[in-house]
Amino acid sequence: MALRLQYQGLSRFSRLLMASRRNNSSGDSDSSGAIRSAGGSWAHKEMAAEELYFRKLEAEKLEKLKKEVLKDHQEEINFHEESIKDLQEQIKRHAEKINRYQKKLEDQKK
Repeated sequence: MALRLQYQGLSRFSRLLMASRRNNSSGDSDSSGAIRSAGGSWAHKEMAAEELYFRKLEAEKLEKLKKEVLKDHQEEINFHEESIKDLQEQIKRHAEKINRYQKKLEDQKK
């Protein structure tokens, strides 16, 4: 769920970034977006290349995010496994103490 929300946020961010770049390039500046504003096949090629670039960038960010999430979960699993191991050792130690005390009580009754 959290991963989906982070992905949606990333996607929304990249769409906003692309929209802001489009808005900036469509202004009356000297040369920014000159090819795009001229139209034609070069403009379509440039737009396609730009969109491909941002898709790849977004995919790389998403892959990195997935790896980080998996790493975090694995670290948490390892922590809990160590905790379980420690608790099982404590249980074993307490069970041995109980057995020793019960044995002492039995020896005292005899």
